[in-house]
Amino acid sequence: MTDWQTILLTALVTTVGTGLVTYLGYRLTVRRDSEVERLRHATFLAVRVSAVLDPFVMSCVEVVADRGYRDQQGELCPDSVPPTLELPQDVDWRSIDPLLMDRVLSLPNEIASAEKTISFVAEVQSGPPDHEEWFEERRFAWAGLGLLALDIARDLRDRYELPQRDYSRYDPRDALEAAFRKEDEMRMTGAENAKRIVKKFKAKKAGTTG
Repeated sequence: MTDWQTILLTALVTTVGTGLVTYLGYRLTVRRDSEVERLRHATFLAVRVSAVLDPFVMSCVEVVADRGYRDQQGELCPDSVPPTLELPQDVDWRSIDPLLMDRVLSLPNEIASAEKTISFVAEVQSGPPDHEEWFEERRFAWAGLGLLALDIARDLRDRYELPQRDYSRYDPRDALEAAFRKEDEMRMTGAENAKRIVKKFKAKKAGTTG
């Protein structure tokens, strides 16, 4: 290889190498800037959504604690209004962890499903004057929804390094978990009693037939 060929090859390699280094540096900078921007959007979303979930949780506690009041006819009526949930629209949902995004965006569907069940109980299983089954279903559903929202808000703050809500003076989790457990235990007891009744009925029927 002649001297001029060596010089030309060296220049070519240097140019290509410099261009490659410049390109890789540019791509790394773009990726880093993109990641910083994504994290900024995710943190903003976590702040906005948590700020919506916090009052939602406290409203769930109010519903769970509602034992109703008697109207002039002696019928038991609710003394609280179930909360509504309006998630912010000015956020980039793709910026957060996909599993967290799924939990947040699934919450409105969970609420809608619970409300349908409560309405069904009111129409089919419950009646005046106490509407006992309706109140029980209402407490059970909103306790569960409150716990879901509480966990999501906690995990959003934890994932994006935001300070947790101070519940040192009053922790809504205590009231929500207590109500959920109580209603769940009543359901399990009711289901077991129903099984025993069915079993006795079948045994009695078999004895009569025999």
